[in-house]
Amino acid sequence: MITSERQYAVSKKQAARFQETLEQYDARRSEIHPKALNAMREGMESQLQDLLAEIADYERLRGGRLASLAVRVE
Repeated sequence: MITSERQYAVSKKQAARFQETLEQYDARRSEIHPKALNAMREGMESQLQDLLAEIADYERLRGGRLASLAVRVE
């Protein structure tokens, strides 16, 4: 969970880096085994989606559009 402006800024930069890397994977298809490429891409897409969800939650909370957050303990 993002709890500060600093974490928010770092998360935004990290999400942008994930997005850039995902875009570059298509150009490197011939260099990497297809199964390895798909596994790496799926992992990065999953992490990107998690980051984007946390960013969206923080933006709603900061903007007063989210009254509370549910916390899941695993």
